[in-house]
Amino acid sequence: MESGTRFAVHVDEFKEIVLQMEMIGEPLDETRQLVLLLGSLTDEYRMISTVLENTPNMTLAYASHALSGVDTSDESSSAQQKAFVAKKNYDKRRFNGKCFYRKKTGHKETECARRGPTKNAGKSRERHPTTRSRLRVRWAKLSC
Repeated sequence: MESGTRFAVHVDEFKEIVLQMEMIGEPLDETRQLVLLLGSLTDEYRMISTVLENTPNMTLAYASHALSGVDTSDESSSAQQKAFVAKKNYDKRRFNGKCFYRKKTGHKETECARRGPTKNAGKSRERHPTTRSRLRVRWAKLSC
């Protein structure tokens, strides 16, 4: 079985080969057919084929039914995975509110091009004396 081939197609080809073997006078018993079918599967079916090989009183019909169920469940899970693919939504990133400075939509006041620099922009932060340092200055004036 080639990778990507549907199991139903593979079983049809397998049954055709079994019929051809019977026509040339080399019939295969059910156990031999089961071994050949499980051995011809790809790695996708390795786990289920191991389970089926180790199950007592396994029939060819039950094995093919179980393997076809695996095939359909893989298709449904891949379809479900495609259904939940995440989509990027760039519209949510863009700001849709109004600028409070120009009253226009599409940007914020802090991003406004017409608004000049803020009054503290470019200035280093002035150092304000702390309460403790002010008290020291007063104490020094009083003690003199």
